[in-house]
Order: sequence, then C-alpha cells, then structure tokens
Amino acid sequence: MLGRTEDDLVAGLFDILADRTVPPEADLPDTGVGRQRERELSPSFIANGRYGTRASTVLLIGSNRDVFFIERTFGPHGRPLGSVQHRFKLDAGATAGYSAAHSGG
Repeated sequence: MLGRTEDDLVAGLFDILADRTVPPEADLPDTGVGRQRERELSPSFIANGRYGTRASTVLLIGSNRDVFFIERTFGPHGRPLGSVQHRFKLDAGATAGYSAAHSGG
C-alpha cells in the first residue's frame, strides 16, 4: 500500500499526515466548539493562520535497530518551513528492557 522502498514508505506516510480532507458533516464530532470549528479542526493536517499543524514526523525502526527520523515543519496556513532527518542505531541496552518487559519475562 505504501510502497516497496523506504522512500516510498516515507512519502506515503507523509501523504497520510498531510491529508486536508474534511470528513462528511455526519462524521464530525461534537466537542462543544461549534460546527464551523469542528470542520476546521477535523482534517489530519490543519492549515489555519492561528492554529494548525506545525510539524509532521515519521519514525522508522528496523528489526536491526536502525532508526530513521524525519520531521517536516510548517508555519501559518501550512506553509512548509523545512525538514530535518537523522539516522542512528539504537543501543542493544536501550531495547533490552523493552524486550524483557514485553516478553513475559
């Protein structure tokens, strides 16, 4: 669904995070902010002048503990400001506690 390569996967995940689609009226929640505000706040990516998405982050962790972190930042109205990316490897010790805690041991 999201592609065969790492680049395809990252692009597909950012596409999902960038979705500005407003759900149908019947699917909007009623959180008490009014219908217009519910519509403004309902997309995955909110592009507004005063309030909205300011960062989207993708974090990939491979079975070999290789990590790829990429974050895109945005200004008012969803204007792209930049991105950062880092690659690193998790210490074996950093994941040992997680493995033990989640393996029943």
